[in-house]
Amino acid sequence: MASTTSDYDTGRATSTFTDSSLDCAICLCPLDDDGESGSDDVSDRASSTITLRCGHRWHLRCIEEQLQHAQPDTSRRILFSGCRCAKCGLFCDHPALRHLTRRTDTLRNRVDELITDQLSVDAASAWHSADRRERKKLIDEGRRSYAFYLCASCNEPYFGGTVDCADQSQGELPAGEGDRLCPACSPSSQLACRDPIRHRGYHVWKCRYCCNASSHICYGTVHFCDRCHDRNSDRVREQGRRYGSRVNASSGPPPLEAIKCPGGNACPYPKLEGQDHHLNGSACRCEQVYYCAWCRSMPLSARHGSNVILEEGSRNFISNPSGEFGMRHWQQLN
Repeated sequence: MASTTSDYDTGRATSTFTDSSLDCAICLCPLDDDGESGSDDVSDRASSTITLRCGHRWHLRCIEEQLQHAQPDTSRRILFSGCRCAKCGLFCDHPALRHLTRRTDTLRNRVDELITDQLSVDAASAWHSADRRERKKLIDEGRRSYAFYLCASCNEPYFGGTVDCADQSQGELPAGEGDRLCPACSPSSQLACRDPIRHRGYHVWKCRYCCNASSHICYGTVHFCDRCHDRNSDRVREQGRRYGSRVNASSGPPPLEAIKCPGGNACPYPKLEGQDHHLNGSACRCEQVYYCAWCRSMPLSARHGSNVILEEGSRNFISNPSGEFGMRHWQQLN
C-alpha cells in the first residue's frame, strides 16, 4: 500500500514511495517512462506519463479525461470523488492538470465554508464548544452527510439537503422540472426579501406540497414541512420496496399527493399578490418564500438604511421562527 504524508483538505501529499506500475490502471496500456513529465508543458499528451503528487503514475490523457468527467454541473449534486486518485483517494495534483483542478479546488473550499455555516446552525452547541480537532471531525461528517448543488444562475454552490435524500434515485426531480437556483437567485426570494444574497439563510419557505412553513430542503430545490417530508420518505421507501431497480428513472415514482390550500382567511399563511390560495404540488411554481426573518426583525426606522447589525443569535430565525416549539434553537440573550 502507498505510504504518504497527506492533507485531505487541500489535496496535497508528499510521496515516500515509488510507483512501480507498468500499466496505466485506467486504459491498461503500458506506461512510458520516456514520456514522464513533471511540468505543465507536455507536447504529446496522449502518450505522456505523469506522476501525481501522491506518487501514483498515470497516462496524462487518461487522468485528464477522468477529471473532465468529474467536473460538477447543475444537473446533479456536487461530487468530488472523481477528482481523486483512484489508487489512494488523494485529490489529483500535478502542474499539467491545473487547468482542470483549479476550479474543483476552489469549489471544495467554498463547499467547506458552507458546511461550516450549516454546522453552526444544525449542531450549534457541538460546533461552538469544539476544539480544532473536533471541528475537523464535524466537517468531515458534513462532507459525508450534506448535499450541495451548483446554482444554474450564479454558478455558485449552495446547501440543498442531505445525501440520504439526494441519493434516493426515486426522489430526484425529473429532467426538465426547472433549473436549480440558490436561495439568492430564486425569484421567490427576490419577491420577499430586499437583500436576498446577504439574507439567504433567513428566508422562511413554504412547503411545496402544503401551506405549512418548511423545515427541510431536499434535491436542491424542494422544500418540505416535517409532515410532508415524512410522507415523501414513506412514498420513496414503498416504491423501492415494491419495484426496486425497475422504477423508470426518467419518470420516477408517482408524485407526492398535495394537500389543498383551504384558501382565503381559512389559510393563515401569506399569499402571493392577487391570489387567495396557495399552489401546492410537485411543480416548481409551488415554491414560495413567506418572509425574510432578517427583514422582519429590522426596526422600521432602519429598514431603508445601508447597514443593519443583528446581535449574535439572530440565526435562530432559521428554525422555529415563530416560537411554536418553545425555545428550541433559540439563544437567550438576557
